[in-house]
Amino acid sequence: MALGENQNKIQYTVTTSDDSFEFPYKYWESDEIVVTKLASGVETNPAFTITPTNGDPENGGTVILDTAVTSCTITIERIVAQDSEADYKRGALSPTSLTEGFDRAAAGRQQLAEQLTRIVQAPVSDPAGLSYELSPASERAGKVVGFDTSGNVTSIGLVASGTVGVDDSTIEIDSNIISIKDSGVDTTQIADSAVTLAKINDAALSGFDATLVTGTAGNNGRLVSWDANGDVVDSGYDVIDDDSFATADDASVPTSESVKAYVDTEVGDFAEITEFESTEQAIPAANTDVEVAHGLGSTPRWFTVVYRCKTAEFGWAVGDEIAVENGINEAHYINTWTNATNVGFRNMSANNYIVDRAATGIDALTPASWRLVFRAWK
Repeated sequence: MALGENQNKIQYTVTTSDDSFEFPYKYWESDEIVVTKLASGVETNPAFTITPTNGDPENGGTVILDTAVTSCTITIERIVAQDSEADYKRGALSPTSLTEGFDRAAAGRQQLAEQLTRIVQAPVSDPAGLSYELSPASERAGKVVGFDTSGNVTSIGLVASGTVGVDDSTIEIDSNIISIKDSGVDTTQIADSAVTLAKINDAALSGFDATLVTGTAGNNGRLVSWDANGDVVDSGYDVIDDDSFATADDASVPTSESVKAYVDTEVGDFAEITEFESTEQAIPAANTDVEVAHGLGSTPRWFTVVYRCKTAEFGWAVGDEIAVENGINEAHYINTWTNATNVGFRNMSANNYIVDRAATGIDALTPASWRLVFRAWK
């Protein structure tokens, strides 16, 4: 059985308790399968057993952990030994032995290819001639790996042993961590015009009005305004909390609560308007009523009936609406009405005349091209 491309590792992110994990690649010996658990940044190798898929390691298998795990990452690798178990003799070659040998060699290459993906590599675009070779152990001892100005690998010395000093005013050191102290930066360290308003916390501006603007003190409860110099001054307008507006005058401004209370009291009924709109109704024959139930529970305050265009004609577009007018329509009476239950329409004639917007005069609309729509409000 040929090995698939780069099939030697599989990972699982475990969020709920589990102890069974499949792997799809061939193995020869159980000890070639290595299981690694990563949890809270720590790698361990849990104990496990393997059950071959369909009883044949050619198909991979299932790892059964001795103890179920959760909230971790499980990695299952195939690690084959980098030696050769084959000893081919003249005249004794078998296809099975050759396949097994080639498969083990391919498994080793896959293993190395996967490991290479986890090493630090220089980009292919680096210029020729750079050195990535480490200096001898005697030279790099006690130093860190770094890069010189050309990008070559070099050894960089650490800070000499001893005490690192801080001023303990701007900078402090605590548990070997150097940091800026709280309130350690003041105007001495900040360049003029270096801080923009966008960088200032709004909460930090509380109480700073006196230093940001000038102006005369205002009266308590009054609104402020800006004068010609950009200073805050007393606007002369009082803020009133009067739900009836009895104390309102041209030098006061009501609170939002007062406005809401006044509106709710004086015009509250209008805030509870209920609307009805009918489905489209066919235009009836002469002397035939069309009535639709509005469901508002009593006679509406307002109602209207419109012709709605469904097929363009006489300069009217689809969706256009024309109000139906009560009275004489080309020598024929049209009436619309409402009551506690219905809104209605009736025309003495089969003709419903509308203005011809594409020409002049009036024309009888085509009933099939228009519909009646009834609306009512309470």
